[in-house]
Amino acid sequence: MSEEVEKKGPMKTFAIRHPFLFGLLVALIGTLSQTWPLWWPGLSQSAQILLARVSGIVIAVFLLTWFNWWQEASFTRFHSWKTLLPYLPLILLVLLGFASLIETNGINVTNPGMILFEAVSFLAGGFMEEALFRGVILRAFLPCRLLDAALLSAVVFSLSHLPNLLLGQDLGTTMMQLVRACLVEFAFVAPLAYTRNIWPLIILHALINFSSFLSSGNITLISTESPTIAQVLSEVTLFGLMSGYGYWLLHRVEQRSEGSVVIIEQAYTRLSR
Repeated sequence: MSEEVEKKGPMKTFAIRHPFLFGLLVALIGTLSQTWPLWWPGLSQSAQILLARVSGIVIAVFLLTWFNWWQEASFTRFHSWKTLLPYLPLILLVLLGFASLIETNGINVTNPGMILFEAVSFLAGGFMEEALFRGVILRAFLPCRLLDAALLSAVVFSLSHLPNLLLGQDLGTTMMQLVRACLVEFAFVAPLAYTRNIWPLIILHALINFSSFLSSGNITLISTESPTIAQVLSEVTLFGLMSGYGYWLLHRVEQRSEGSVVIIEQAYTRLSR
């Protein structure tokens, strides 16, 4: 096995032998791709965001292509609308959270052009983050148990939000963001493993961020204000329910022994080729 791994090239060898370090490295690269345009003087905020999204997508596409992990990352076609069934509880909870935000804060964005731009921007961001974290990084943790891989990828995704402190975000908001990111990441792994289709997650991810944008009017989603107790309880409840559903579904996935659900050994076998 050791001799075979050496033949795969330094990047794949590093990913196989040191998956957690590889995950942290990919997360760091992905985070830098989203922050470096913010330090470019003279660029408008919209141009900075566009450049950040393009940078992140280029990195995600490069890594998935370099490792030949497009299929392993579950970028597959819809064969049936039944694919959406395991996602339904998450979809309903996200819509519930969206409705709650709008009811509490209202819609603070009225410019149709800005709404359209941000909708596309958050969709691109959803693609980038799902490709990197639920695609590249999650696959790097194979052949761990699915539950262990979900936990590890959740930790890495959570830590990737720490640099928001350097952008002036409030400490309390950042801590809440770390918790939310960890819960969301954990919840997202289960339906992905169950259906082997990542596209619904991209839409869900974009919807979560887009609803926050409509509610706050903040393009960058960087907040300088501390969250209220009510906001903390609301987010912990909502994303805790999502994570609980993910935990239940993960156990169901691990108990099944037939079909495309069994991705651990299959994916690692292809990874090592």
